[in-house]
Amino acid sequence: MNEADTRARLVEPKLKAAGWTDQQVTREVYYQRDVRYTPGKIILVGDQARRGQARKADYLLRLTEGFPIAVVEAEPEYKFPDAGLEHATPILRKNTLEENIRQVTERYDAIMTNPPFGGTEGQHIQQNFPIRSQATELLFLQHIMKKLKPRDGARCGMVVPEGLLFRGGAFAKIKRDLLAEFNLHTVVSLPMGIFYASVKTGLIFFERPGPTKETWYYDLPLPEGLKKFSKGNPIRDEHFDEARKLWKAWDAYRKGKGPREACLSERSWIVPVEEIKNRGYDLTARNPNRPEGEELPSPAEIVAELMERERGILAIVEDLAALLENQQGGNADAPDA
Repeated sequence: MNEADTRARLVEPKLKAAGWTDQQVTREVYYQRDVRYTPGKIILVGDQARRGQARKADYLLRLTEGFPIAVVEAEPEYKFPDAGLEHATPILRKNTLEENIRQVTERYDAIMTNPPFGGTEGQHIQQNFPIRSQATELLFLQHIMKKLKPRDGARCGMVVPEGLLFRGGAFAKIKRDLLAEFNLHTVVSLPMGIFYASVKTGLIFFERPGPTKETWYYDLPLPEGLKKFSKGNPIRDEHFDEARKLWKAWDAYRKGKGPREACLSERSWIVPVEEIKNRGYDLTARNPNRPEGEELPSPAEIVAELMERERGILAIVEDLAALLENQQGGNADAPDA
């Protein structure tokens, strides 16, 4: 088979069988301009390669218009498979946080994300954000808030570490903006072990328009007899059955189509935004309906929360150290009197 046969008889049917639509598949496309690729591979600027003639990818697969995830390269039958791999391996490698959010051009109607957290970013990344922080989770939240389209109905579902919910300082400033610019309508508190073994996480859901008036909370319980979720005992869809049922009632209530009481339970409650503000924008799930005698958090959960708070304190100290270093550097450069 020649290259055209490979496309027609092998690649095209497989793409269709896998559910890729014509809108998600771009054919005969030049790589994007001004991006970095895997070290040691071809680097392209505009439509020209730094070594050799500009090359096209046979297929570029996209989840959305601005989210390419794979390159597919077809080759004639007489070539070894390595030829196609060599052609297709300049994979895009780009730090999402490199985009200056003051100059965002591409925005989205909906974002669902589990961004990396627990890491740190340097000053060259922090300068892209109005409120600077080393914490990647806070930078990603700012990034997502700017990437949503400025229209009613634009929405986001996001996994966040517990620390983002309770931390103050720069975190409180961003959460203040979140509540003012968006409707943070839902917070789901998750048990440990779902996304990271030693970090408690939650789900937040927000949408335009704002501001937030009240937020519905749900505290997802562990199944009876299970101490924590893990790879051996993963969370399953049915574990969210009660949460879905109550959330539908909450959604109906906030749209004026159902009673308030229908979304309330021992594990779900509503918090007015004024209470959140009075708590210093602490969004932690504090269940006021916790049954008497219910088990307190496990030692592992307590240790995980202490570690998260310790990480927050360390980040503040590092920010102060960087600030003092910059001030000292400025004084050193000043002329003598």
